[in-house]
Amino acid sequence: MTTRIAAFLKNVWAKEAVLAASFSLGGLAVILPALSPYTECSLTINQATPYNYPGRGPLLYVKWYDYFGKQLQFLIKLDV
Repeated sequence: MTTRIAAFLKNVWAKEAVLAASFSLGGLAVILPALSPYTECSLTINQATPYNYPGRGPLLYVKWYDYFGKQLQFLIKLDV
């Protein structure tokens, strides 16, 4: 089985080197973040950070409304 895979990879590399390189780099880009130690740190931080903040929460459109004046009145009507 291993010899068949090695022969296939050698054949693909000989015929389409650009595709083989792009698929191998894409595969590494998908696999390596799961193996990174930063993933564990970011998961720990995300679990410790509350999703819902106490109180009413941040009303970002109010700051926009103060900045732009009445041009963004439709945002308040949307009740985002």
